Amino acid sequence: MTVNYRFTEAVTLALIADIMRRREATSDLRVIETHPGGGQ
Repeated sequence: MTVNYRFTEAVTLALIADIMRRREATSDLRVIETHPGGGQ
C-alpha cells in the first residue's frame, strides 16, 4: 500500500492546527519541523 506524501502532509498539518487551536496560548506547546535525513 502506497500512501500519497501530499495526503499524509495535509492530514498531519490539519492535526497540528487542531491541537494548536485547542491549546490556544495557555500552554507552552511548540511545533518544530525537522529534516529526517541521515548524515551528510
